[in-house]
Amino acid sequence: MRRYFHFKYCLVFLFFFSFTSMAQLADSTAKLDNITTQTASSDSTKKKLPLPNNIKLNISANILYSPAFIFTYERTVKPHQTFSVQAGYITSPKLFSGLGDSLAIFDSLSLINSKSQFGFKLGADYRFYFKKENKYEAPRGLYWGPFSDFYNFDKKGAISINDTSIGNGTVNFETRFRIVQVGINLGYQFVVKKRLSIDLVLFGPALSLYSFGAKIDGDFDLNEENKYVQALYDKLISGFPVLAELADEQQVNTNGRIDLFSAGFRYSVNVGFRF
Repeated sequence: MRRYFHFKYCLVFLFFFSFTSMAQLADSTAKLDNITTQTASSDSTKKKLPLPNNIKLNISANILYSPAFIFTYERTVKPHQTFSVQAGYITSPKLFSGLGDSLAIFDSLSLINSKSQFGFKLGADYRFYFKKENKYEAPRGLYWGPFSDFYNFDKKGAISINDTSIGNGTVNFETRFRIVQVGINLGYQFVVKKRLSIDLVLFGPALSLYSFGAKIDGDFDLNEENKYVQALYDKLISGFPVLAELADEQQVNTNGRIDLFSAGFRYSVNVGFRF
């Protein structure tokens, strides 16, 4: 009887031990399956973002600026979303080229030459590629998104003054023109043979802050100096018809500075390489 009693308890112990071992094994198998599933899901996500990097050159910038070298780096972060940053070298717009010539602004003031000029552009945007309208994932197809840009133009040159009431001679001038704009752009990006991209920013309304500053080195009465600064400003601002109309009723202050807030616009054509 005692042997049967001990044998029964041994069976119960073995059953409990086997059950516990199987439960632990099942739990380990479940964890392993979960890890495998997560790995497969991660691999699947990675497969959805092929060639996520795109470096582009703005080929339309030289229409307005000469020379201009503006590059964009676009990164795909989700199947239908990307972000990009821009940076590049630009000079004063071609519309302002007259500032470097011997062109009389008015009878007593002539611009002789430009000693140096420098400019740059910085920008960023976040794009949402339409899911329903696009057959393919980003960065291919129709998109929209917010953007911001910053432009800076610096110019140094010489002025010839021929006014007997003030004196004759040559003095130096410096101008700085800045544009800050924030807006929303709409565009379409083509992808050719998986690697080549053609990015068209078709529509980009923005709110812009235009800031112009000028300085003249010379011994002048403040009012006369400000008159010459105003002439420089008028010549520079004439390159932007909309801005010129906005600033028509404003004058440069005695520090040679004026700030204007108005509407702006963004458009460009870029060619890129994906990798």
